[in-house]
Amino acid sequence: MDVIEKVGEKVKVFLNGEISPAASLAKVMASDYNNGLVDNVPPLSYLFDKNNIYYPSAIGLFFPDQITTYFNLTIFPGGVPTQSFSIYIKPKGYIGVEHWYANETDGSLIGMIQNQTVPFVIPSLAYWVTSFKYFDLYKTDAVYGDPYVVVNSTACIYYSVKLYNRTLLAKGVKKTVGISKVNVSLLNIEKYLKKVTVLGRGYVLVSETTDFVIGGSINTTAADSKSRVKMFELTERNSGKLMKELAGKYGTISNTPTTTEINSMGIDYIVKRMDFVLENMKWNLFLVIYKEDLTKVTNINTAISAGVAVAILLIGIILSMIVGYVITRPLTYLKKQFALIKKFDLELVQFNSSSFKEVNSIYKDLFNMVSWLNDFKSFLPESIFLQLSNIEEEGKPKPSVQETSHDMKKHDPHHNIHATYSSHSIDHTATDNSSSNSMRSLIASKLGKTGLFKLGLQMKNVSVISIMINPEGLGNNPDTITKIFSRIASGLSALSKTLKADLQITSIHEYQLSFVDSFSKKKPNLVAVECAIKVSKVLDNVLTCYSELDLSQGNPIFSIGISSGKANVGNLGTSNLRYYSIVGPCCTNAKTLATIGSIYHAKILADGNTITDEAKPFFVSRPIDRLLLGPSRSSEKDISTVYEVFKENNYENDEWLYELEQQKKNLKYKDFERAFQIFDLVKENKIEPSEVMQKLYESIDILNGHLLTNPEDSVVTSHLVKVFEYFTREGVSSFGALQMILNYHTQVNQNMKSYSTSGVSAQKASDFEITNYTFNSY
Repeated sequence: MDVIEKVGEKVKVFLNGEISPAASLAKVMASDYNNGLVDNVPPLSYLFDKNNIYYPSAIGLFFPDQITTYFNLTIFPGGVPTQSFSIYIKPKGYIGVEHWYANETDGSLIGMIQNQTVPFVIPSLAYWVTSFKYFDLYKTDAVYGDPYVVVNSTACIYYSVKLYNRTLLAKGVKKTVGISKVNVSLLNIEKYLKKVTVLGRGYVLVSETTDFVIGGSINTTAADSKSRVKMFELTERNSGKLMKELAGKYGTISNTPTTTEINSMGIDYIVKRMDFVLENMKWNLFLVIYKEDLTKVTNINTAISAGVAVAILLIGIILSMIVGYVITRPLTYLKKQFALIKKFDLELVQFNSSSFKEVNSIYKDLFNMVSWLNDFKSFLPESIFLQLSNIEEEGKPKPSVQETSHDMKKHDPHHNIHATYSSHSIDHTATDNSSSNSMRSLIASKLGKTGLFKLGLQMKNVSVISIMINPEGLGNNPDTITKIFSRIASGLSALSKTLKADLQITSIHEYQLSFVDSFSKKKPNLVAVECAIKVSKVLDNVLTCYSELDLSQGNPIFSIGISSGKANVGNLGTSNLRYYSIVGPCCTNAKTLATIGSIYHAKILADGNTITDEAKPFFVSRPIDRLLLGPSRSSEKDISTVYEVFKENNYENDEWLYELEQQKKNLKYKDFERAFQIFDLVKENKIEPSEVMQKLYESIDILNGHLLTNPEDSVVTSHLVKVFEYFTREGVSSFGALQMILNYHTQVNQNMKSYSTSGVSAQKASDFEITNYTFNSY
């Protein structure tokens, strides 16, 4: 029966795909009207474009006294199916309706078919009455109507959506003034159902709950080829008689159980009924199977299955014996080698070869794995190997006095010859005739020449992310710190592996992720910003749940800085100890940006080398300050614009309404771009000195306006207002203000101060400063 059910599910998927797009199309038109994009008489080009999306049998806007609707109909002149494309137009105030031929290329009017002058009362038409009946019945703004037969054409079903008075809608009042309606012909459904095959002589039928037939794999057409028939009127394979008996047994055929057995006219049937539901529309799907056909198929399948099972069992036993013998020997060998690898006793691993290609490939992989592990040992702390040795010793029984004496002799320097090997070689202490000696010598020679991790630095494009967590946010509770750190480390580790970043944990409050330019499609600065946004979400989830910091005061829980540029990257150290390092100002600049972020209450800050013109379209960001970056090879000061990054600027194709809404919300960030424009204009000499003061006052007005509408953004906005007011106040002249704008930057320093107190009583004494040394943070 699972096969039968899959046939039913397949039919339901087709029905959904054939009908549901009409609902989406009608909703889009209703939304366009309610939002003022089209009027009561929409442009023909608008309706034609919508018509070309799905080619429904009819599409249009309907009002009590006017309509505009295209029709794609299959008519049958002389019994031959022919496609007709036309349009009905009822102008406002006109008693009748105009019927025109329409151009299938652009939807324009070709010629009039009929000018109906008799009264054409839209509110009295069946689809109008039915739509509003269902609107009230189901308490909704959109409904499916009942199927009906179009004059001289096929049966169809339609979807209606309410249109509202837009003036009242803007005030929150919904007053219906019309409907948008899309028709879908049932002809394609009928054609599809005729091709559906069920087990043996079985067939499928689809009907309304009113018992009218939608279609089926048997003949469901009326004698006149136009009228609709009920399930009880079908004649082929006595299906009408069967449906009538089901209705008599269960009251109505809609009450038929999901699966039932029935005898009709001496024939046993198995009938499976399934519901097909779309919003307010509900259809019955019947799958009728002859019980005799099912029994035959079951018997045949059982016999075949039994024969195949016996054959497979015999062959399997024989093959398992052969394969087991072949596999057992190399597996036993591998088991011994893996036991040595588990303890990192790589110098004792022996290498072998086999005449079987597959087994020999495993041996080669074993060789490569041991080679890599041998090179990785230089990156691992020695404590790991000590723990492995301790675990191994704990599992062994304590040696006797004789065994201890024997071991002492065995390890006595007079009884053994010690050899020294490089960190890349694999020691060997087996006999001279062992075949594994040559293999270990090969590893030593290969890894000693090149190595997997070369020492030295190379100049590359690098993006560094510095993550700083407010220590107060973690609190002092050990359990809380443990929970937070484990979740942060887990999230950062997963991101670093996914985005191919190097993760370094400086402390529980500071983390660093670095991205190096490679052959990947994305540049490191783009990947870094994307990663920072994901890190911000991870930290938001973790710290919001577990942080002990009082967030009501606006205290920042964390801040992230991103800096990009060229840096020397590579491994430093010796063959026994290596350290992956990034030598350049990016690390310090990223940390500086993170520090500034905690001051500005900004989660993510990035420099100008990160948010380039190429990167700006992909992210929602804004400029908030200018920062003097760390030392570079140039003698000139490296002043960079600091950007606050909020989120990615990408949406799915079907989310255009959401994208429009987000673009409106993002308009407030444009204030900062307009205010900051003066820095670029001055830097690029695109503004006259006489215009500087006016531009400064414009920028101040923009920011003050932004502050009024967004008081929560006071930290950054107030700082910029103070800066620009300082330029206007201290610049004296336009030329002086221009020079101040050109040289403006923020510099982060560190201070070292020495204090003492004066007075006899410590309670009355006050601190006084002895020394104050200021030095750059880098």
